[in-house]
Amino acid sequence: MKVFRKALLAILVLSTMGMAADDARFKNLEDNFICLCGCNMGTLNMCTMVSCGHANPMRAELKQLIAEGKSDDQINAAFVEKYGPIVRSAPTKSGFDLTAWVMPFAALAAGLLGVAFLVRKWNAQNPAPSTAPPVDDKLQSRVEEELKKYNPED
Repeated sequence: MKVFRKALLAILVLSTMGMAADDARFKNLEDNFICLCGCNMGTLNMCTMVSCGHANPMRAELKQLIAEGKSDDQINAAFVEKYGPIVRSAPTKSGFDLTAWVMPFAALAAGLLGVAFLVRKWNAQNPAPSTAPPVDDKLQSRVEEELKKYNPED
């Protein structure tokens, strides 16, 4: 009887761990796909529309593919084959889709280079002011004399 209890407990623990792993895998895979209902909520796991005609069937299909033992790549391929490449939440990192990853950084670099070019050009057009000419000592002494005579109360 003790052996039976231990075996039952081990089976229960292992099946719970397996369910947790499948649950985590399901959540990760849900993040890979966009709900096609047009709610603009983002990924499949974020769609909370009550009467969504797309999210629940897609989730059921995802659970079924996981239960069949399909790999993540096979599941991705099945979803893309059925719904088209628009179902992906992010573009692939190969082929033409690579431009979606590269272009923001290329645009940022081009913008920074353009700003640097303009700043250099503007600095070249507006040279630094030259130093002031030397002060005439006669004129300086005359100004100082006038300032001594100056009385603001007059």
